[in-house]
Amino acid sequence: MDGLRPASQLARWLTPEVHERISRRGLLARRRRQRQQRPSTVRSVHVCEPIDGVAEVAAVVVFQNRIRAVAMRMTGVDGRWKISVLQVG
Repeated sequence: MDGLRPASQLARWLTPEVHERISRRGLLARRRRQRQQRPSTVRSVHVCEPIDGVAEVAAVVVFQNRIRAVAMRMTGVDGRWKISVLQVG
């Protein structure tokens, strides 16, 4: 999402809607040259499985010297997890 790598590297783990959002956000970051100086750091991750085949993940990430919240919903599809909803705050 910071434009450092192409979103296509993650395509197999994303639904088309999430892939499109990440692609657009990365493209805008590259155009604005808003790349971070240091890599992101994951501080914590919490996972719950409300129903079989669905995982809801909440994470705290340090991104560009700011603490950000990341929430995603992952769905089991064809034997692998796909991110169907992604929210970065």
